[in-house]
Amino acid sequence: EDKYVAVIETGVLELGAEV
Repeated sequence: EDKYVAVIETGVLELGAEV
């Protein structure tokens, strides 16, 4: 489960950085 959480957080960070 933690792996999925890390992936989601990474995706959010990338989206935030992209914007």
